[in-house]
Amino acid sequence: MKLLFALGFVFSINVCLAEYLPRDYWYVVSDEALDSIPSNVCVVTGVVTEAWSEGKVENGIISNLDRSSNTKSNAQGEFKLTLSIKDTAIFFFHPKYAEIVCWDYNFQGGHHVVMNFVTSDKLPDGVEIIEEKPVIYAYSDEDLTASLQLSNSSSLTFTYPKYDDGWDVTISKNQLSVDGQNYPYLFWEGAHDNLSFQRSEAGLFGFQIDTDTSIQFLENVLSELNFNPTEKADFITYWAPRIEQTDYADIQFLIDENYDSVIGDLRVDPKPENERRVFMIFQGSDKYKANPIILAPELKSFNREGFYLLEWGGAELPKKSSL
Repeated sequence: MKLLFALGFVFSINVCLAEYLPRDYWYVVSDEALDSIPSNVCVVTGVVTEAWSEGKVENGIISNLDRSSNTKSNAQGEFKLTLSIKDTAIFFFHPKYAEIVCWDYNFQGGHHVVMNFVTSDKLPDGVEIIEEKPVIYAYSDEDLTASLQLSNSSSLTFTYPKYDDGWDVTISKNQLSVDGQNYPYLFWEGAHDNLSFQRSEAGLFGFQIDTDTSIQFLENVLSELNFNPTEKADFITYWAPRIEQTDYADIQFLIDENYDSVIGDLRVDPKPENERRVFMIFQGSDKYKANPIILAPELKSFNREGFYLLEWGGAELPKKSSL
């Protein structure tokens, strides 16, 4: 079974599958007073587990919100954390998984709380996310021919025009052609078996939006990235209806080098003078919870002169029950 992520045209297959995927969550096993614990602190222990495999998650960070108290899970997924009685929230973080935040809990002094985290970002064998509609626009001030090859971490599931170990294209001003046939762009779609938000210990560089603002949000971001009006319209008319299917969304853009490292390289001969690659990952939710671990990224323009390319695509991750 496959979930879709797109670059260009999107084929919305298995849309309802996301509703049946395991969600990220925490739960309390026990909460009891112990004479051995001082009255001004609360001791939290537990285990972090993968929902898909039921395996234990090692090196996950468990912390209060200001990170003044934090620890890591061991090889058995176990952790122990001492909190102040002033703390009301605790979160789990790991670069391979989504953050899980317990926002409002009464951590009582002298108590031992057993709290477990279950994370579902890592997909099991056989489940793939589709990289939807990556499309490649090519422009040149002078007529030229070029060859393009994809070097992807994913397997190609569809291309247009047909991709036979690459595309040989002719570029004339704003016209792109393959074998004498004109195309507005080159299209490919691929399956990826382990795509998720890219995180660092600082957090997730992205955005959290009310999807009622999705059109204005995308217009602002794409303008910052120097998309032209046609490219913006193609992107927004494809993705905005998808984003607006839920009330809220977490959104991350993989740009240029990050696109290369996560999705795959695009090899072009001769090499373009300027290149922009943008891949959007988003995850919808019908419930809102402010996420302090989401950090605004820096968006940079690029030079649209000489021989240059612009590529965009995206992927939708399984819907969350809450953000």
